[in-house]
Parts: sequence; C-alpha cells; structure tokens
Amino acid sequence: MRSTNFILFPALTISLATLSLTAHATHAVPDHCPILSLAQAQQAHDDSQVCVKGRIIKRLSDEDYLLKDNSGTLTVEISNHLWRGLQLTSEQTILLWGEIDQDPGHTSLEVDALEKIIAD
Repeated sequence: MRSTNFILFPALTISLATLSLTAHATHAVPDHCPILSLAQAQQAHDDSQVCVKGRIIKRLSDEDYLLKDNSGTLTVEISNHLWRGLQLTSEQTILLWGEIDQDPGHTSLEVDALEKIIAD
C-alpha cells in the first residue's frame, strides 16, 4: 500500500502542475497574432479578435483606458484581474489581445490578455 502512495503522489503533482499551467495560459497573448495599428483595429469587424500595441496614456474609468500608437487612440477595457500586479508608466509599451466592440459612433477593445513589451 505504501508504494502505491509514492507512485500516486508524483502523478497527482504533475497533474496539478499541468492544470496550473493551463489556467495561466488562458490569459496569454497568442504567439502568432498579427499586430494591428489602432487605426486598423478601429476598422475591424465587431467581435474580431485582434492584437494591438501602444502606450496607455489615460485612465478613463475603473477598467477603461486610452491606448495610443502612431496611428491614433483606442479605448480599451482591461478587467482588474488581468493586470496581475503589472505596473506601467505612460512611456512603456503594452501588447493587448482582445475582442473589438463596435458600437454606433464608438469602437473599443475588450482585452483578454496583456503583456508589457520590454524593448521596442
């Protein structure tokens, strides 16, 4: 009976580690996501999944921010849990992946994942 416990414990540990990695991966920016300019993202179809990068220049509300790149600005909605303690300044670039929300007269991005870009 004792040897069975030694076999089950490593298997359980590996299973839990895999589950943990899978849960973390759900908030990762996809590796092969073409990056659109904010002007291109503004023209994307409603519910399109896109990647954009830029600098957050203003906080608009609790979860809404203004993102800027060389082509313009875009309102982005970032749920508080996605930050995971990440600290940014308005000079640092961030990569965002999410879903375009086209409302009459207003386009925004509902963010699913984000990453700080270390070097541009």
